[in-house]
This record gives sequence, C-alpha cells and structure tokens, in this order.
Amino acid sequence: MSGGAGRTGEHAGGAGLHGETYFRALIENASDVISVLEADGTVRYHSPAIQRLLGFAPERLVGTSAFAGAHLEDADAVRAAFDEVRRTPGAMRSITYRNRHATDGWRVMEVTATNLLHAPAVAGIVINSRDVTERANAENALRESEIRFRTVAESLGEGLLITDLNDVISYANPRMEQIYGYTPEELVGRAGMDVLIPPEDVQAFREGLARRAEGTAERYEMRSLRKDGTTGWVEVHGTPFLNAAGEVVGTLGAITDVTERRRVDEQLAHDALHDALTGLSNRALFLNRVEHELMRLRSGRGSPFAVLFLDVDRFKIVNDSLGHGTGDDLLREMGARLVRTLRPGDTVSRFGGDEFTVMLDGVGTVTEATHIADELLHALGLPFSIGGREVYASVSIGIALCESGDAVPEHLLRNADAALGRAKSQGKARYEVFDRRMHAAAVRRLQIETDLRRAVANGELRLAYQPVVRLDTGRIVGFEALVRWEHPEHGTILPGDFIPVAEETGQIVQIGRWVMDEACRVLAGWQLSAPRGDAPLTMAVNVSANQFLQTDIVDQVDQCLRKHGLPPGSVMLEITESLLIDKAEVVAETLRALRALGVQLHLDDFGTGYSSLAYLERFPIDVVKIDRSFVHGMQDEPRRARFVAGIAAFARSLGVGVVAEGVDSPAQPALLRDLGCQYAQGYLFARPLPAEDAERLLGADCIAGT
Repeated sequence: MSGGAGRTGEHAGGAGLHGETYFRALIENASDVISVLEADGTVRYHSPAIQRLLGFAPERLVGTSAFAGAHLEDADAVRAAFDEVRRTPGAMRSITYRNRHATDGWRVMEVTATNLLHAPAVAGIVINSRDVTERANAENALRESEIRFRTVAESLGEGLLITDLNDVISYANPRMEQIYGYTPEELVGRAGMDVLIPPEDVQAFREGLARRAEGTAERYEMRSLRKDGTTGWVEVHGTPFLNAAGEVVGTLGAITDVTERRRVDEQLAHDALHDALTGLSNRALFLNRVEHELMRLRSGRGSPFAVLFLDVDRFKIVNDSLGHGTGDDLLREMGARLVRTLRPGDTVSRFGGDEFTVMLDGVGTVTEATHIADELLHALGLPFSIGGREVYASVSIGIALCESGDAVPEHLLRNADAALGRAKSQGKARYEVFDRRMHAAAVRRLQIETDLRRAVANGELRLAYQPVVRLDTGRIVGFEALVRWEHPEHGTILPGDFIPVAEETGQIVQIGRWVMDEACRVLAGWQLSAPRGDAPLTMAVNVSANQFLQTDIVDQVDQCLRKHGLPPGSVMLEITESLLIDKAEVVAETLRALRALGVQLHLDDFGTGYSSLAYLERFPIDVVKIDRSFVHGMQDEPRRARFVAGIAAFARSLGVGVVAEGVDSPAQPALLRDLGCQYAQGYLFARPLPAEDAERLLGADCIAGT
C-alpha cells in the first residue's frame, strides 16, 4: 500500500505540473487574446494571439497602458468600463470598441474584463479580447441597409407592409395611414386581415396568402377597410418575403389606393350602358336584357314578354318653341315617369332621340300588354312641370309580343317599331300591336328593294361629302363620304330609308364597293390639286357589317388605293359598334390586317349602341366618333359634357383620336376643345355637299364656325 501510496502522490504532483503546462498551452494557442492587467491598467501579459489580431509583438506592449490603442471616440467608454470592473472583486464587464492595428488601421474588438485582483494566483484583471471587425462591418451594413430601406419605404407614394406567414404586420410605412387611417405604430403587431380587410373578403385573402407562402407573387385588386369603417379599393402587389436561406417567411405588400380610379371606371362603365340625359338604360343595355330573356325562354326557365317602342309625339315642336333645354328636361321627366308607372321588373330604355323602349317581363298576351300601354298613355299624357310652366306631351306606342326564344332582339324591336309607325300614322297618342296585317309595310320594303337594284345598275347613287375640321386650327383635314339615292320619281332618298333594305338583301356589298371606289377617285383628284406641303386630305368611308364580313375587305381596299394612287393613310374606314360583337375574332383579325395596310379605323356613333370601353383596348381602333346625341345640349347638361370628357380622356390615354359629330351651334367647338376632342363635323361647318361644292371649301384657311 505504501508503494501504492507513494506512486499515487508522485502521480498527483505530475498532474499539477502537467495541468499548468496544459493551461498555458491553451492560452498561448487560443484564437482570442488573453491579457492580464495591473489595477491601473498597465499590461502585465498578452498572449501571442495579439500579434495575429493587432500586429503587435506581445513583449512590446508589456508595461504600457492597455488603453493606449483605443480609438479616441471610444477611449472614455473603455476606461469607464475598466474602472467599474476594478472597483468590485469578481466583477465582469463586456464592451466593444475600436483598437488600433499596428499597420492596418482599426479593428473592432469585443472585450470581456474580469476582476481577479483578489485571486492570489492571478492578482490582476484578466481580459479576453476577440476581433469582431467582420461581424461589426456586417451589422453596420445591415443597419445602413435598413436605413436605406426605411428612407425609400417612407418616401414612397404607395403603402408598404411586411407581414409574416400569419399576416402579422412587422412593418408599415407612413403612406399606410393615408390609405387606411392607421398609423404604422397602430398596425405593427396586428394581423392585416383583422383590421384592413372587410370580414366578407377575408376567406379569399387567406387563399392568396397561402399561395404567397408557396412563393407565388401576385398583383390583384381588393376592397379595403379603413379605420373609420368606410371601404375603398386598393391594388396590391404581394411578393414573397425571403430570409437569408431563401425561405419564404412572409409577404412584402406594395399597396396603392385605387378607390377613385375604380369610381371613375365604374362611372364610365355605367355611362357606356346608360343614357347620359335620363340615366336610363341605353340601346346596348336594353338589347342585352332582351337577349337575356330570350335565352331564358330557350332554356325553359323564362316566360313570354312584350317589347314596347315609344316615340314622343310632336317633340320637334317642343324643341322649336320652348328650346332644346326644355326638350331635354321633358325627356328626363318622361323617363322618370315611365319608371314610376311600370313594375320593378320591367326594363326602360332611352333608345335615342325622343324614343324610349320598354320590356314588360312576364307579359305574354295582347290584353296584358295593351292594359299597360293604356296606363302609360294616361301617365305620360298628364302635364309635366318644367321650368315653372306646364308642358303637355303624348306618346305613340308600338307593341311586339315574344312567345318564343327563337326570336332576335333586333327583330322584336323592328316589329315594335313597325307597330309604332302604324300608331303614328293613325293619329298619334295611341298604341298598335304588331301583327300580320302590317304586311303592307313589307310590300313597301320589297318595292324599295326592287328600285334599289335598278338604282345601282343605272347609276342613281351619288356621294355627298361632309368636312371634318381640326378644332384647334379650324382647318379641314378630311371628309366623310355619305351615300345618297337620287330616285327618278321620289327625289333624294337618305341612307336611313334604303340602307337597311340593302343590308337585308345583300345589295350593300355592291353599293359599298361603288362608294369606296368613287370616294377614292374624288379624293385622289383633291390631293393632286392641294397645295404642296399641306397634310394629305383624308376620306372616311362607312363600311357595313355585311360588307365587312362577306367580302375580302382588305384586298378590296388595297386594290382601290393602288388604282387611284392614294397612300393608305388617306382612307379611313368607319365601322359600327355592332360589328365588334359579331364574330369578334374574325373582325379583330381583319382589323389588324387593315391596320397593317396603313388604313385608319374609326368607331362610329360611339356611346349609343353596344359600346364597351374595353373595345378600344381589344381592337385596333384609331378614332372614336362621339354620337351627336351627346354633343347636343352639352352647354346646358353637365352630364353630357362629363361623358364626352370621360370618353376623350380615356381615348387619349390609349392614343385614340376623338371626333365629335353633330356640331351645330357656335358655342360647341370651344367647349369640345376644352373637353379634349381634336376634331368635329356637323352642320355648323357644312352640310354634306356635292363634290364640286365640297372642293370649294378646301381653299379656306379656316372654316366658318371655329
């Protein structure tokens, strides 16, 4: 045992020696600098690592002040920390500061000081120093990046949100307060869907949130809920927010308040389907609703209905005697009285001018229809109070019943219109129901068809030319070619009396070819005689739907231009809105081919038919022609002026020109210029003229009326 005891003691002594050597080796090979300072801060010992970290040999610094290398801006804080540790045995304190490198500027050091002055084996203050320059630089870069981000984010004109995967907001910029009413401080820490989204929209938002969590960026519009409880609309560009590892940890949302834009869009969409004067449905919306009822009939879910066509009797007398303003007021009041008299499910439309149409839902018998017609005759026969005076009016009504879904909206209206014509011819202020006894009208149309075939063969057609004027200069920039029929027995017949027959019989194709060729021939002569340097005159030619769809219109136009030596930009084709509905894809392809040829495309009578603002984006339209019904009475009816301004602004944003039709008063050109219209035509400048009379206008520097 003694031997054992002796060996044990020998081993213990060796272990102590070995331990001291071991710890010295650890200190001298440590990556951190281990230092021992006297109570006054004088260096007693530095481990070798100081040469690697700061470039100084350890022995050179022994006996010097440990604070000598501290940056001037950090020295006081370092000294204060040292003094704090020195005062309390066992105290420990950490500080980060800049220390001079022997040859390479400054290093950021993280230092921990421990007071071991009371420990006999040390009797000093032990310092552990570590170079954290790279980390400090990274932190500084991150702080600077955050500052830049906040500077940019807080100066943006759009709101900015950062949320986690649960939609909890971690950042909101000041613009959010203008959009939602909440300060950034009120938003941070709350779930966006709890405060910024109407409750009924939250589920749809959750679905989008799940997509963004999978890394999908989205741009969408949604309703917003403001702090005051009101709602609006915002456009959101939601982008997945990634961490350094590339993992989705939230969403960055850029938010723009589009409430006003939506309001304007909705107003424009409403105006495109409603009459600007009365606020009633317009032709497009009425036909759409009739078609909807026909579809219900075809599917077996609908019921028979009736269509009424109303025309104000002797309305021209009201306009001529009391003024157009009173006439407009009368139409407004009549529209309102129609709505009050009819049932909630019935549809009332101002079809144009002094015409109204009504669809009577669920009315399938003559007795029911005529009973309602009697009520309308009575209601509209009562006096109207307009401008402090009583104005009396009456209407004539045509009635067409629809019992089959195979009917066509236009045919129903045609039948009701035929019945209306019969009612007016029988003395006005009455109604007629369309039936087969009106066959005489069809016979008359057949006579027109026969005479029209002869007219084309015998050269009875003529063209009249109405100038198109640039409003800012008063100069004529072109003409619209309008066809007339010089009937040997009945004199001049206007297009409205024979073009519908030509459309139905297909003669419109032959007439259209002749119009195109004659208009190009006349234009070529005018261009040759025009002064050099003037912009080339243009000619607008109306193209019917049948002509457009049944012929190779592109080749026809190309050949006509070549034949008469005209540049493609000289000819403008005017198409109607209904053409854009029928066979839209074929029409779009043909329009693109015409545009590629250099021919300009005009959309005629914009706002009176099937107009959709989307057509201006979908189809390559160069110019829209605002119908005369909106131009008339603009000075007295702000809604009409706003409608014209809205169409002009929307057209300009798409690079589409605007021509105002039906300009007939001296005050209208200046107002139209102010509303954004570039061009106009109408009786104020000139009626449609024969070629020789139209040519004489070309010499004028400025046409009368501008």
